[in-house]
Amino acid sequence: MPARWAPVGRLALLVYSVLGAGSCVLFAVSVPAPQGIDLGRIFFWTAITLALAALPVRLPGGVVAHTTTAPLIAAVFDSGLANPFAVCWIAFVGTLELRDLRRELPLWGTLYNRFDYVLSAFAAYVALQLTQTSVRPGDPLGTISQIAIAGIAFSFVNLILGVSLASLRTGTPLSRVWSISVSNVLSGLVALVPLGWLMAEIGGKVGLWAAFLFLVPLYLARFSFSKYAETRELFFGTVSALSQAIDAKDGFTRGHADRVSRIAGAIARELGLSERQI
Repeated sequence: MPARWAPVGRLALLVYSVLGAGSCVLFAVSVPAPQGIDLGRIFFWTAITLALAALPVRLPGGVVAHTTTAPLIAAVFDSGLANPFAVCWIAFVGTLELRDLRRELPLWGTLYNRFDYVLSAFAAYVALQLTQTSVRPGDPLGTISQIAIAGIAFSFVNLILGVSLASLRTGTPLSRVWSISVSNVLSGLVALVPLGWLMAEIGGKVGLWAAFLFLVPLYLARFSFSKYAETRELFFGTVSALSQAIDAKDGFTRGHADRVSRIAGAIARELGLSERQI
Protein backbone atom coordinates (compact mmCIF):
# COMPACT_ATOMS: atom_id res chain seq x y z
CA MET A 1 0.00 0.00 0.00
CA PRO A 2 1.46 3.44 -0.90
CA ALA A 3 2.83 5.58 1.94
CA ARG A 4 0.26 8.23 1.01
CA TRP A 5 -2.49 5.91 2.18
CA ALA A 6 -0.78 4.18 5.09
CA PRO A 7 1.38 6.14 7.55
CA VAL A 8 4.42 4.26 8.82
CA GLY A 9 6.97 4.61 11.61
CA ARG A 10 6.77 7.68 13.81
CA LEU A 11 4.18 9.21 11.51
CA ALA A 12 1.89 6.23 12.12
CA LEU A 13 2.42 6.51 15.88
CA LEU A 14 1.45 10.20 15.84
CA VAL A 15 -1.55 9.71 13.55
CA TYR A 16 -3.05 6.76 15.40
CA SER A 17 -2.44 8.41 18.79
CA VAL A 18 -4.33 11.53 17.72
CA LEU A 19 -7.12 9.48 16.13
CA GLY A 20 -7.45 7.38 19.28
CA ALA A 21 -7.41 10.35 21.66
CA GLY A 22 -9.84 12.33 19.52
CA SER A 23 -12.26 9.40 19.24
CA CYS A 24 -12.21 8.91 23.02
CA VAL A 25 -12.95 12.60 23.63
CA LEU A 26 -15.77 12.67 21.08
CA PHE A 27 -17.32 9.52 22.58
CA ALA A 28 -16.95 10.77 26.16
CA VAL A 29 -18.71 14.09 25.47
CA SER A 30 -21.48 12.44 23.44
CA VAL A 31 -22.48 9.47 25.60
CA PRO A 32 -24.83 10.07 27.23
CA ALA A 33 -26.09 13.02 25.18
CA PRO A 34 -26.39 16.21 27.26
CA GLN A 35 -29.65 17.94 28.02
CA GLY A 36 -30.66 21.26 26.45
CA ILE A 37 -28.97 20.86 23.07
CA ASP A 38 -29.62 23.95 20.91
CA LEU A 39 -29.41 22.67 17.34
CA GLY A 40 -29.86 26.16 15.93
CA ARG A 41 -26.78 27.54 17.67
CA ILE A 42 -24.75 24.44 16.79
CA PHE A 43 -25.77 24.80 13.15
CA PHE A 44 -24.86 28.50 13.14
CA TRP A 45 -21.32 28.05 14.49
CA THR A 46 -20.80 25.00 12.29
CA ALA A 47 -21.85 26.96 9.19
CA ILE A 48 -19.51 29.86 10.07
CA THR A 49 -16.64 27.44 10.62
CA LEU A 50 -17.34 25.63 7.34
CA ALA A 51 -17.36 28.92 5.44
CA LEU A 52 -13.90 29.78 6.80
CA ALA A 53 -12.53 26.25 6.37
CA ALA A 54 -13.38 26.44 2.67
CA LEU A 55 -10.55 28.97 2.18
CA PRO A 56 -7.34 27.47 3.59
CA VAL A 57 -3.90 29.02 3.12
CA ARG A 58 -0.98 26.70 2.42
CA LEU A 59 2.12 27.97 4.21
CA PRO A 60 5.73 26.98 3.47
CA GLY A 61 6.75 23.76 5.18
CA GLY A 62 3.55 21.88 4.38
CA VAL A 63 1.39 23.60 7.04
CA VAL A 64 -2.15 24.68 6.15
CA ALA A 65 -3.58 27.67 8.06
CA HIS A 66 -7.22 28.64 8.57
CA THR A 67 -9.14 31.36 10.36
CA THR A 68 -11.46 28.75 11.90
CA THR A 69 -9.89 29.44 15.30
CA ALA A 70 -12.23 32.40 15.85
CA PRO A 71 -15.61 30.61 15.53
CA LEU A 72 -14.33 27.62 17.51
CA ILE A 73 -13.21 29.87 20.37
CA ALA A 74 -16.58 31.62 20.10
CA ALA A 75 -18.30 28.24 20.50
CA VAL A 76 -16.19 27.52 23.58
CA PHE A 77 -17.33 30.77 25.23
CA ASP A 78 -20.96 30.59 24.03
CA SER A 79 -22.98 29.92 27.18
CA GLY A 80 -25.98 28.93 25.06
CA LEU A 81 -24.26 25.76 23.86
CA ALA A 82 -24.26 22.41 25.63
CA ASN A 83 -20.48 22.20 25.90
CA PRO A 84 -18.20 20.33 25.57
CA PHE A 85 -20.54 18.24 23.41
CA ALA A 86 -21.39 21.12 21.06
CA VAL A 87 -17.93 22.59 20.54
CA CYS A 88 -16.35 19.18 19.91
CA TRP A 89 -18.89 18.33 17.20
CA ILE A 90 -18.62 21.82 15.71
CA ALA A 91 -14.86 21.29 15.52
CA PHE A 92 -15.27 17.85 13.96
CA VAL A 93 -17.86 18.75 11.32
CA GLY A 94 -17.22 22.45 10.79
CA THR A 95 -13.54 22.13 9.85
CA LEU A 96 -14.21 19.90 6.83
CA GLU A 97 -12.47 21.29 3.77
CA LEU A 98 -13.15 21.01 0.05
CA ARG A 99 -10.04 18.85 -0.35
CA ASP A 100 -11.57 16.39 2.12
CA LEU A 101 -14.78 16.18 0.10
CA ARG A 102 -12.78 15.78 -3.10
CA ARG A 103 -10.77 12.99 -1.44
CA GLU A 104 -7.49 14.75 -2.17
CA LEU A 105 -6.23 13.53 1.21
CA PRO A 106 -6.07 9.95 2.45
CA LEU A 107 -8.72 9.05 5.02
CA TRP A 108 -6.22 9.08 7.86
CA GLY A 109 -5.17 12.62 6.89
CA THR A 110 -8.76 13.87 6.92
CA LEU A 111 -9.46 12.24 10.29
CA TYR A 112 -6.20 13.53 11.75
CA ASN A 113 -7.07 17.11 10.84
CA ARG A 114 -10.60 16.77 12.25
CA PHE A 115 -9.43 15.28 15.54
CA ASP A 116 -6.69 17.90 15.75
CA TYR A 117 -9.43 20.52 16.02
CA VAL A 118 -11.52 18.36 18.36
CA LEU A 119 -8.61 18.01 20.80
CA SER A 120 -7.75 21.71 20.48
CA ALA A 121 -11.34 22.80 21.16
CA PHE A 122 -11.62 20.38 24.08
CA ALA A 123 -8.35 21.72 25.54
CA ALA A 124 -9.74 25.26 25.35
CA TYR A 125 -12.97 24.14 27.04
CA VAL A 126 -11.04 22.42 29.87
CA ALA A 127 -8.92 25.56 30.35
CA LEU A 128 -12.10 27.65 30.51
CA GLN A 129 -13.65 25.40 33.14
CA LEU A 130 -10.50 25.32 35.26
CA THR A 131 -10.36 29.12 35.37
CA GLN A 132 -14.11 29.70 35.75
CA THR A 133 -14.09 29.89 39.55
CA SER A 134 -11.08 32.22 39.58
CA VAL A 135 -12.75 34.98 37.56
CA ARG A 136 -15.11 37.33 39.37
CA PRO A 137 -18.10 38.79 37.49
CA GLY A 138 -17.23 42.14 35.98
CA ASP A 139 -13.47 41.66 36.40
CA PRO A 140 -11.90 42.76 33.08
CA LEU A 141 -8.38 41.56 33.93
CA GLY A 142 -9.74 38.19 34.99
CA THR A 143 -11.70 37.90 31.75
CA ILE A 144 -8.66 38.81 29.67
CA SER A 145 -6.58 36.23 31.52
CA GLN A 146 -9.26 33.60 30.95
CA ILE A 147 -9.39 34.36 27.23
CA ALA A 148 -5.59 34.16 27.05
CA ILE A 149 -5.42 30.83 28.88
CA ALA A 150 -8.16 29.26 26.75
CA GLY A 151 -6.52 30.63 23.59
CA ILE A 152 -3.10 29.33 24.58
CA ALA A 153 -4.55 25.88 25.27
CA PHE A 154 -6.28 25.81 21.87
CA SER A 155 -3.35 27.21 19.90
CA PHE A 156 -0.75 25.03 21.61
CA VAL A 157 -2.52 21.77 20.83
CA ASN A 158 -3.53 22.87 17.33
CA LEU A 159 -0.10 24.13 16.28
CA ILE A 160 1.91 21.32 17.87
CA LEU A 161 -0.19 18.63 16.19
CA GLY A 162 -0.18 20.46 12.85
CA VAL A 163 3.56 21.20 12.79
CA SER A 164 4.44 17.69 14.04
CA LEU A 165 2.47 16.09 11.21
CA ALA A 166 4.06 18.37 8.59
CA SER A 167 7.53 17.63 9.97
CA LEU A 168 7.14 13.85 9.92
CA ARG A 169 5.32 13.80 6.59
CA THR A 170 7.92 15.89 4.76
CA GLY A 171 10.99 14.75 6.68
CA THR A 172 11.77 18.35 7.65
CA PRO A 173 13.04 19.18 11.16
CA LEU A 174 10.33 20.44 13.49
CA SER A 175 12.18 23.70 14.17
CA ARG A 176 12.52 24.41 10.46
CA VAL A 177 8.82 23.85 9.76
CA TRP A 178 8.00 26.21 12.63
CA SER A 179 10.43 28.92 11.53
CA ILE A 180 9.47 29.02 7.85
CA SER A 181 5.71 28.80 8.32
CA VAL A 182 4.01 29.32 11.67
CA SER A 183 6.39 31.81 13.31
CA ASN A 184 5.72 34.45 10.65
CA VAL A 185 1.92 34.35 11.00
CA LEU A 186 1.73 33.46 14.70
CA SER A 187 0.62 36.95 15.75
CA GLY A 188 -2.24 36.81 13.26
CA LEU A 189 -3.34 33.38 14.47
CA VAL A 190 -3.23 34.48 18.12
CA ALA A 191 -5.28 37.59 17.29
CA LEU A 192 -8.15 35.31 16.26
CA VAL A 193 -8.62 34.21 19.89
CA PRO A 194 -9.96 37.50 21.35
CA LEU A 195 -11.94 37.99 18.14
CA GLY A 196 -13.63 34.64 18.81
CA TRP A 197 -14.52 35.66 22.36
CA LEU A 198 -15.98 38.91 21.02
CA MET A 199 -18.07 36.94 18.53
CA ALA A 200 -19.51 34.90 21.40
CA GLU A 201 -20.29 38.03 23.42
CA ILE A 202 -21.98 39.77 20.50
CA GLY A 203 -23.85 36.61 19.55
CA GLY A 204 -25.15 36.18 23.09
CA LYS A 205 -26.09 39.80 23.84
CA VAL A 206 -27.13 41.11 20.43
CA GLY A 207 -27.98 38.00 18.46
CA LEU A 208 -26.29 35.42 16.29
CA TRP A 209 -26.98 37.54 13.20
CA ALA A 210 -24.54 40.15 14.58
CA ALA A 211 -21.79 37.55 14.98
CA PHE A 212 -22.20 36.76 11.29
CA LEU A 213 -20.78 40.22 10.49
CA PHE A 214 -17.40 39.09 11.84
CA LEU A 215 -16.87 37.13 8.64
CA VAL A 216 -15.57 40.35 7.07
CA PRO A 217 -12.50 40.81 9.36
CA LEU A 218 -11.94 37.05 9.33
CA TYR A 219 -11.74 36.98 5.55
CA LEU A 220 -9.37 39.96 5.71
CA ALA A 221 -7.17 37.98 8.12
CA ARG A 222 -7.21 35.08 5.68
CA PHE A 223 -6.22 37.49 2.90
CA SER A 224 -3.18 38.68 4.89
CA PHE A 225 -2.06 35.06 5.46
CA SER A 226 -2.36 34.29 1.76
CA LYS A 227 -0.43 37.40 0.75
CA TYR A 228 2.41 36.46 3.09
CA ALA A 229 2.59 32.98 1.55
CA GLU A 230 2.44 34.35 -2.01
CA THR A 231 5.09 37.02 -1.37
CA ARG A 232 7.45 34.51 0.20
CA GLU A 233 6.97 32.05 -2.66
CA LEU A 234 7.50 34.81 -5.22
CA PHE A 235 10.71 35.96 -3.50
CA PHE A 236 12.26 32.50 -3.37
CA GLY A 237 11.09 31.75 -6.90
CA THR A 238 12.83 34.88 -8.18
CA VAL A 239 16.07 34.04 -6.37
CA SER A 240 15.93 30.47 -7.70
CA ALA A 241 15.34 31.67 -11.27
CA LEU A 242 18.31 34.06 -11.10
CA SER A 243 20.50 31.31 -9.69
CA GLN A 244 19.52 28.88 -12.44
CA ALA A 245 20.11 31.55 -15.10
CA ILE A 246 23.63 32.16 -13.82
CA ASP A 247 24.39 28.43 -13.59
CA ALA A 248 23.09 27.83 -17.12
CA LYS A 249 25.86 30.02 -18.59
CA ASP A 250 28.41 27.31 -17.89
CA GLY A 251 27.75 23.60 -17.70
CA PHE A 252 30.59 23.12 -15.21
CA THR A 253 28.94 25.45 -12.65
CA ARG A 254 25.41 24.04 -13.02
CA GLY A 255 23.90 23.53 -9.57
CA HIS A 256 26.76 25.42 -7.92
CA ALA A 257 24.51 28.00 -6.19
CA ASP A 258 22.26 25.25 -4.82
CA ARG A 259 25.23 23.30 -3.47
CA VAL A 260 26.68 26.42 -1.85
CA SER A 261 23.30 27.14 -0.25
CA ARG A 262 23.07 23.61 1.19
CA ILE A 263 26.64 23.68 2.50
CA ALA A 264 26.12 27.12 4.03
CA GLY A 265 22.95 25.87 5.75
CA ALA A 266 24.79 22.83 7.11
CA ILE A 267 27.61 25.00 8.45
CA ALA A 268 25.10 27.36 10.07
CA ARG A 269 23.38 24.44 11.82
CA GLU A 270 26.73 23.15 13.09
CA LEU A 271 27.38 26.63 14.49
CA GLY A 272 24.10 26.42 16.38
CA LEU A 273 22.19 29.13 14.52
CA SER A 274 18.38 28.95 14.67
CA GLU A 275 16.35 27.80 11.69
CA ARG A 276 14.81 31.28 11.45
CA GLN A 277 18.30 32.82 10.99
CA ILE A 278 19.30 30.13 8.48
